[in-house]
Amino acid sequence: MLGIHTCDQRRKISEKRLQYPQLEFCGFESDEDLLWTPNYRESDAEIDSRATKFLDTIFNLPAKNVGVVSHSVFGASLLRVIGHRAYTIGTAEFLPLLIEKTTTI
Repeated sequence: MLGIHTCDQRRKISEKRLQYPQLEFCGFESDEDLLWTPNYRESDAEIDSRATKFLDTIFNLPAKNVGVVSHSVFGASLLRVIGHRAYTIGTAEFLPLLIEKTTTI
């Protein structure tokens, strides 16, 4: 999902903080998008790896409930890594999910 297409490059965090002052923008290493490049597009495996790391981060937050807004490709990756059935997320679609962390023995 990241790379090549400029529509996939995120805006500066400082711009978003001004636009949405009521939201918390935590955990960003840089104001700039360090992941997007103009000459390489992520594979599904790379997106899935990023989605797994994202879920690990979410599950380690003290918050009980977390809302996530994302690009449909990243949303589809989240569904894949949690073992959800294949589902195409539509443009501007709201998809409510309850994802709970489980441990395996």
